[in-house]
Amino acid sequence: MKASVIVVDDDPGVRFTIRAVLEDEGFAVRAAEGGEAALRLLDEAPCDVLLTDLRMPGMDGMALLRAVGERPEPRPRVVMITAHGSER
Repeated sequence: MKASVIVVDDDPGVRFTIRAVLEDEGFAVRAAEGGEAALRLLDEAPCDVLLTDLRMPGMDGMALLRAVGERPEPRPRVVMITAHGSER
């Protein structure tokens, strides 16, 4: 059985690339342009992994993580990614 993944990123190029790589590896992938869209996809069907950008307009990755944590089981594992580094 293929693992299912939802890729969440506001950048269409990033969504396309991550989706293509994961599909090439055999994953069943759906994509969402933001947190609200990802929650709608979860309402339609659960997934095994939710791969989300941290910084997005509207519902950001942290808000999405909290919303997923409040949902009933089964909840996906959440992996957070970002292109924004920090310097200290």
